[in-house]
Amino acid sequence: NKKNIVRMDSEETKEFLETVQYGKNLKGQRAVYHEKYGWRDDVLLSLMLGTGIRVSECAGLNVQDIDLKHHCMKVVRKGNKEDIVYFSDEITQILRDYIYIYRKNIVPIEGHEDALFYSAQRKRISVRSIERLVEKYAADSGNLKHITAHTLRKTFGSRLYEATSDLYLVAETLGHSSVETTKKHYADITNQHKEESRNSLTLK
Repeated sequence: NKKNIVRMDSEETKEFLETVQYGKNLKGQRAVYHEKYGWRDDVLLSLMLGTGIRVSECAGLNVQDIDLKHHCMKVVRKGNKEDIVYFSDEITQILRDYIYIYRKNIVPIEGHEDALFYSAQRKRISVRSIERLVEKYAADSGNLKHITAHTLRKTFGSRLYEATSDLYLVAETLGHSSVETTKKHYADITNQHKEESRNSLTLK
């Protein structure tokens, strides 16, 4: 199923992030929107690309879930299971700036005070709103693939697997219930690794 392995390569990821960060290629109302919400979008989408969390897990994050000191966050996985996800020093810095500068200046609607990411209505951002963000920025970046929020997760998983060749680590990091799920999603990279390793051992 090709839908299972749609992901961005390094050049596509770069174009996507530059569009999010700098408002590259944006015009009219999209440029005006970016002036107001571009910082939030950059942090949110960088977090998803840098950790592989699901869109529902991102929308559900509370500010109290973020531990900047230990570079990790608490997420609620499928089945209401809590898990700890670690992030890089780069993500730590952008989260710190976002929390203590951007988010601090938002006055949320009552009942939404704990949310990490807010909508334009100052409520917790919804799953559908995040999905639309990804689709719009992907289109603005000129990406011809059908990029969805799940594509960011696939892109992270692929990069982690390519860097470590460790399916079990990828499964644990993505919160997969079984490594068989991971193996199915990244079978093409597994086959590439197998081919590349064909001369790793000799008979003598």
